[in-house]
Amino acid sequence: MELVRKSCLEYFSIDELVKAKSLFYDTGDKTILPKYKTRRGGSVTPESEAVINDIISGISKLGEQEQMPRFPVDVVSLSRFPKCIPAETNSLSMCEMIKKLEERMKITEALSIQIEDKVNNFASYSAIARSNSGSGKQASSSIQNETISSQYILPELFTPYG
Repeated sequence: MELVRKSCLEYFSIDELVKAKSLFYDTGDKTILPKYKTRRGGSVTPESEAVINDIISGISKLGEQEQMPRFPVDVVSLSRFPKCIPAETNSLSMCEMIKKLEERMKITEALSIQIEDKVNNFASYSAIARSNSGSGKQASSSIQNETISSQYILPELFTPYG
């Protein structure tokens, strides 16, 4: 809801928010909605934030009771709806998406290190097994070959699409 709240505050004027609150309270179930309060700007919370907080609080209370009001919107008013998804234009939303991507990247990097360690361990065990069963010089060159080849396995596993 925080994203919706910030988007509404950025997009709609205080007059539009007050009209929306009035319409919402007029059409909503008055036994569920909190008492309608006329908001004034204060030193702690600006008027627009207080109004949008009242609307969101009312939506939450009606949503809990599955009593959301429905009301028609005239064609002229449709032009006042944002023409894009707020999540795509809101800088806070973009920061949240980047944070999630960074978290996923950290997990991917940790898994990549684990895979690389397992590949290297496998190459070492394989080389040791060969050295125990064959000649020493041939085994040391196979250790080098397997270690080198294991370094190139991971980039092939994680190549980008395309």
